[in-house]
Amino acid sequence: MADQLSVHVSEEFSPADMVEKMAEDWRKNGYTVTVTELGNSMSMKFEKDTGGLNFVMGMSVGVTATLNCSGGTLNVTYSNVAWDGKIIAFVIGWFICFIPIVTAIIGTVNQLDLPKKISSDVMARVY
Repeated sequence: MADQLSVHVSEEFSPADMVEKMAEDWRKNGYTVTVTELGNSMSMKFEKDTGGLNFVMGMSVGVTATLNCSGGTLNVTYSNVAWDGKIIAFVIGWFICFIPIVTAIIGTVNQLDLPKKISSDVMARVY
């Protein structure tokens, strides 16, 4: 996945403070957010509905956002997208019954929207 966001920020901008507040807000919305500090970068792993039936039906969503702030620019890069549950649901739906195909399509739409939602949240917090 090649989604990326670049935002100009002030020199006083603290990505650590933003990440802490973002993680707290996303957790309130039912996401599991794991924050890792990687030198001058920060990584946020967003996951929701990753276990059991939600995974098999393709409804789980997940992505890792890596934030790097340097020279007055905040770069957010998305990676490790959770497509495996959607693939499993599609295969089950294709060979066994149709319902998992529908839920896999819903999960795919939700998965595609996740980086956009995170980018919108970053933009709202920066400005």
